[in-house]
Amino acid sequence: MSYVKYIRKPTPQLMIAAMAWACSAIADVDPVAYVREELARGNSRIVIPKGVYEIEPDGSKETVYFRLSGLRDVMIDFSGSKLVGKVATRLFHVDGCTNLVLRNFVADYAFLPFTQAVIEKVDVEQSWDVRVIDGYPVPDVSKEKDITELCIQAYDGKTFELINPMRFLDDVAIVRTGERTYRISGGDIRTGKVGDIAVWSVMQRDRPTQSECIYSRGCANCLFEDITIYSTPQRRAFIEFDACANVYRRCRVRRCPPEEDTAKRGLKRLRSGNQDAFISKNSYRGFTLDDCEASYHCDDCVNISGMYCLVSANDGGRLRVLGNWFDVVCEVGDAVQVMDREGATHEAVVKEWNEAGEANGEERKWLDDGNSCGIVYGLGRGVKKAFDVVLDPALPLARGAVIISHNRMGDGFRIVNCRFGHSRVRGLLLKASHGLVENCLIEDCAGAGIALTTEYRWLSGGCSSDVAIRDCVVRGNWTWQVDIRGDCAAKTPLAVGAHRDIVLERNRFEGARIMAIAGCIDCTFTNNTYAVGGTDKVRRPDTPIFDAPIFAVNCTNLVADAAVTDRPTFRVNGSGDGAKGGPRP
Repeated sequence: MSYVKYIRKPTPQLMIAAMAWACSAIADVDPVAYVREELARGNSRIVIPKGVYEIEPDGSKETVYFRLSGLRDVMIDFSGSKLVGKVATRLFHVDGCTNLVLRNFVADYAFLPFTQAVIEKVDVEQSWDVRVIDGYPVPDVSKEKDITELCIQAYDGKTFELINPMRFLDDVAIVRTGERTYRISGGDIRTGKVGDIAVWSVMQRDRPTQSECIYSRGCANCLFEDITIYSTPQRRAFIEFDACANVYRRCRVRRCPPEEDTAKRGLKRLRSGNQDAFISKNSYRGFTLDDCEASYHCDDCVNISGMYCLVSANDGGRLRVLGNWFDVVCEVGDAVQVMDREGATHEAVVKEWNEAGEANGEERKWLDDGNSCGIVYGLGRGVKKAFDVVLDPALPLARGAVIISHNRMGDGFRIVNCRFGHSRVRGLLLKASHGLVENCLIEDCAGAGIALTTEYRWLSGGCSSDVAIRDCVVRGNWTWQVDIRGDCAAKTPLAVGAHRDIVLERNRFEGARIMAIAGCIDCTFTNNTYAVGGTDKVRRPDTPIFDAPIFAVNCTNLVADAAVTDRPTFRVNGSGDGAKGGPRP
C-alpha cells in the first residue's frame, strides 16, 4: 500500500515561501558558535540572522547544542529561524539563569524519534503485521525494548487520529520479519485494523544523546517565547526543575506539516513529541503558560508536580523518612503537606530534618517489592536516603504516609488561553495549589482532560487547594473530562478534605464521563454546562457512560449546578449505592 498520495504537492505560494526562507539563511553563521561567542564577549542582546540551520553538537561526545549557564538579563532571539538538529539530543540546556529571554525559532530533528508503519494484517490474537512507510526510520528493534513498550500507538488510516494510545505490557513485542516489515504482538491494548498506522519510538544509537528538547534547572523569571517544536530528541519537549515563575508564551508542540518537513515521506507525521509537552517538577513557584499549544504527542500535555518523601516508621512523633529518586526533600521551617496512609491530608511545619544514612535492609526489601510499598515499575529501588524528622504538630503517621514541601510542588501556576489535546494521556495533570486555568480548550486526550490527582504510586504530589478553572471547553476526552482524585498507600479513595477550595465555573464539558471527584471539601461547580454522552473511547467495555455529570465519593460541602444536583447519585466505585442527589453527594 502506497501513501505517497498524502504528500502535499507544493503550491506556488509554498514554493515562494520556501525560497524566501531558504534565501534568508546566512551560510557563514553557525548559530551554536555564534551564541557561544557573543556570550563570551559579554553581549546581553543576541540576535541570530533568520535562516534554516542544520546544526550539531560541538564535538562527537557532546550531548547538548546550546548550553546557557548562570546568565542574567540576557535575550537570545533567533529571528524566526528553523533549527534542525542532526543528532537527536538536547537542544537547550539552561542552568541557573535569571530573567533570560529565549525566543523565535522552530525546532526539529533530522533523526525522527519514532517510525510509522501501515498495518497490513491483523490475526485472531490481534497481532499486527506492519510495513514501515517510505521516509521513516527502519529500526533495529532488538535495541529498542526499553522505550517501545510504552510508546506503541495506532492512528486511524483515514482520519489520522489516535485510536490506540498505548500498546504495552502483557508480553508486548516487536519482531523484525523483513527488510521493512515487523510483527507487533502482545500488549494490554490491541486496537488497530488493516490500513491503520502503527507508530512507535526509536532511539539514535550512533551518538550519545539526552532525551529532552528544552531543559532548564534552577531558573527564575525566564521567558520562553514563540518557540515551536515539531519533534523531540527522545522524550519531553519543555521540562523545568527547581524553577521559579518562568513564563512560556506562544510555545507550541505540534506535528510537522508536510510542507515544512526535513525529508520527503510517504505519509505526513502523525506524532509530534515522544512524551510530555510541558513539565514543571519540584518548582518553587509554578510556571505560566500563555497562548501555548500541545497536541499529538505521546504523554501529558502539562504536568506540574513535586516529589513525596515516604514515612517508614514513627517513634512517638519522631519519624524515620525515606527520600525519593530525585533527592528532593524538605528543609527546617518548610510548610509541608502530609498525606496519611488512608489519603487524608494534614498541614505541618518541619522542626527537624536530619540525614540518617540509607534505607536499611528491611526497608530495602519493602521498597523493592512494588506490591508491598505500592510504588510502580520498580521505582522504589531509586529511593536510597533516610532522614530523622520531627513535624509540628506531631501526627500519628504509619508507614506509607508521605510528606511534601509546599515550596517544591509548583504552587502559583497559571495556564491561560491555551489549546491541548490528541495526546496519549491527560491534558492537564496538576498536583499543585493556588493556580488558575482559564480560557483553554482541552480535547480528545486518551486520559482525563483536566486531572487534579496526586499519584502516590509515583511518589508524585501533592493534593490541590485554591485552584480555579474558568471559561474552558473540555470535550471528548476518553476517560473523564475532569478528574479530581488520587491514590494513597491504603489503595482506597482519598479521604474527605484531601482536595480543597476547587472552583469550576463557566466551563463547557462534553463527553461520555464528565467528572469524577474524591476527597473534596468546600468546592464549587457553578454556571457550567454539561453534555453527557457521545462516543465512548475507553478500551474497557465494562466502563459505563454515566448519566449524571458528577461521580463523587468522600466529598462534603460541594456547591454544584442544578444540572448536577437534580439527578440521583449513582453507584460509587461500582459497588454500593450512594446517597440521593444534592450538594453533598
